[in-house]
Amino acid sequence: MNELLTDTLSPKELAMALGVSESSIKRWVDSGLITVYRTAGGHRRIPRNDAIRFARQKGLRIARADILGLPGLEAVERSDTLDGDLLYRLLTSQKSDHARNFIHAAYLSGVSLAELFDGPVVAAMKRIGEEWLSGKQGIYIEHRATAAVEDIISQLGTLQPEPLQILPLALGGAPPNDPHTIPSQMVASMFREHRWRTTNLGPRTPLYSFVDATQEEKPSLVWLALKTELKDDQVSGVVALCSRLLEANVLPVLGGSEAVAHEGKWPGGIRLVNSMTELDQIIADLTPVDAS
Repeated sequence: MNELLTDTLSPKELAMALGVSESSIKRWVDSGLITVYRTAGGHRRIPRNDAIRFARQKGLRIARADILGLPGLEAVERSDTLDGDLLYRLLTSQKSDHARNFIHAAYLSGVSLAELFDGPVVAAMKRIGEEWLSGKQGIYIEHRATAAVEDIISQLGTLQPEPLQILPLALGGAPPNDPHTIPSQMVASMFREHRWRTTNLGPRTPLYSFVDATQEEKPSLVWLALKTELKDDQVSGVVALCSRLLEANVLPVLGGSEAVAHEGKWPGGIRLVNSMTELDQIIADLTPVDAS
């Protein structure tokens, strides 16, 4: 199938997806609110991600999610989208498709990523993580749920707007002792939502690799997701890394329980976050107001 047709929509298709008139879509296109391209034959095509971004900004309810390439996704009320208990039940009952629809529907309805991540995702995963101690089945359920959430966050990236090359690059990951993938995934998604370029080095990344990546990719900001307990020598290593980044005029952003636990040990000039909501505000403050 033609890639242009799979990644873009006609004005008529978008009108059906949003439950509005085609004339409204054309009016929004003509006023510059919706990005549009023309095919060689002169037909208007609207990038799917830009259509989703517009719908979220305008607070428009999705009437036909299948047209947006999301079959099976049903619109949900905002009061349902922040239900951590519901997400927990879906993740622990082998209903990963339903869990994906839960998150995607919430996102499409305009719920921010910070609300989703700080709310139902953290609540559900914390509860599942506590069951790790309950025996073999708890470990299995936790691994399965983690894989499902990793996949859901990855798929969220297909709904987000394309990064802007004029915006900075954010680079980050977790240190060598930290095996958790989801925190850095969420951080990268937060930056992409603001249309930053991102490089996620993932878990268990040697600290020297952050230095190497910084020298090669020239990011404006480096994040470290610190969830697993840090020993004294590991804290010293993070301190040294942050100092080196600051000397290179790169902003270190530390988040996670261990970042907070060792708050008084970090060098001045770093940014410390204890939630995705706090991170969202930092990104917003660093993003030029005219970026779109």
